[in-house]
Amino acid sequence: MTGRKIILPRDEGIQKDPIEWWYWSGHAKGKDGNTYSFMLALFKARPLPYQKVPAVWFSHSLVSCVETGKFEPQIEFYFTGLDKGSFSGKQFKASVKGKFDVGKKEEGAYFIRTPRIALDLQTLKPAMLVGGTGDVDLKTSTTSYYSWPRMSAQGKLRLDGEAEWIDVEGMVWMDHQWSPISFGAEHVWRWFCFQLDDGTDAMCFEYGRKKRAAMVTLSDGHGGTTFSHKVEIVPLGESWISPSTGAAYPLEWKITAADLDFEITCKATMKEQEMLFGLMNYWEGPLVARASLDGKEILGTGFMELVGFPRRRSLPAVALEGLKRLLK
Repeated sequence: MTGRKIILPRDEGIQKDPIEWWYWSGHAKGKDGNTYSFMLALFKARPLPYQKVPAVWFSHSLVSCVETGKFEPQIEFYFTGLDKGSFSGKQFKASVKGKFDVGKKEEGAYFIRTPRIALDLQTLKPAMLVGGTGDVDLKTSTTSYYSWPRMSAQGKLRLDGEAEWIDVEGMVWMDHQWSPISFGAEHVWRWFCFQLDDGTDAMCFEYGRKKRAAMVTLSDGHGGTTFSHKVEIVPLGESWISPSTGAAYPLEWKITAADLDFEITCKATMKEQEMLFGLMNYWEGPLVARASLDGKEILGTGFMELVGFPRRRSLPAVALEGLKRLLK
């Protein structure tokens, strides 16, 4: 544990830790009648022994259309770093010309701009400090972690290869997380975020391969936070087998925190949502959910990230597939 409570807006900007990311995922309804899901994650990474070496910056993103099944992932490296003025002082603003521009306009108001995502975001409730303070023990490492669990989104989305932008309205979940320890083979996880129809939001995860940490953090309709480590996360039903890696990703899950009187079952609305990053493979995509909280049944939507599911194809074949996607 770091022993340091997160304080906002002080901690919205860049931190000193070697691993850090800002993450947005969301669901939107288009004026064309289709339902879209999207994700953008901006990463900072620096090797632990070389703190004076400039950080490596890269992003992962996707835009998917539920009705057509179209899934378009994208991975970008920014080898020359970020634009001048990014994260100046404690300001939350970062850009690479022609690639992305994200940041805060004023209190509670944020924006995302990429060649495929152009959204204005407004927080609808207070930030959620994961585990109550944002200082999270993962057994093999620690992390600092907070979320804006419910942000309204208005703007436009565009699928690759299509000139037309689609007007959309929806909801976004935003995470900011940083860690003092670089990631390795032990760092695998199942992660879920949910936005329920009664205003409750939930973040659930199980982390680690041998030593496991698990947590559910709930934010009620007014932003009040409760959490539990007594969590069971169990796969149900079918799995989707990736044709690229052979990895089998469960698409239905049941999550229970008995001491919070909380249970949720969820199912992916799309199957083919695998991201390939070098020799790393993971699944990232939208969910529909049915929850029970204090005996009340509630519907909702969510997002899921599955990291560490074993490949069943050779590493060179997986690496070649990943390289082909990077060069698209």
